[in-house]
Amino acid sequence: MAKSVELKNIMLGILSSFISRNNDVYGYWGLGKIYKFMLEKRVSIFEIDLLNRTMNPHYEEFEYRLNFYADKLVENVEKRLLSMNNICEASITIEDVNIGELIVKARIEDDLNRVFTMADKICCYPHSPSVESKSGREYS
Repeated sequence: MAKSVELKNIMLGILSSFISRNNDVYGYWGLGKIYKFMLEKRVSIFEIDLLNRTMNPHYEEFEYRLNFYADKLVENVEKRLLSMNNICEASITIEDVNIGELIVKARIEDDLNRVFTMADKICCYPHSPSVESKSGREYS
């Protein structure tokens, strides 16, 4: 039981960070950038596989954030003295459900086939540098 609670808490933390305004892509809110990408590609679902470090559809500009969240998953699993072998799936899915409304889901499945899914509805508009302030963070 403890393992499943820990895995669920890890994914809750990742989901919380992912939807945060601090999740930025080269200075702009990551979710807004993803939403703009989804509209440009005319897709209603954007999937991030944290175990395999892939995105569908692939979005080159978000690659470094994908690696950040995949690394965060590994770091938090190891911090709790668990093993990545205990995880069969860890993913984030963004679904465009209505104009300006996204459902962001985090899902984790353990080696005992227990699945935990958590979701949040987010009001979001596509990235637009003309109305957004850019973060002052430095990027390598």
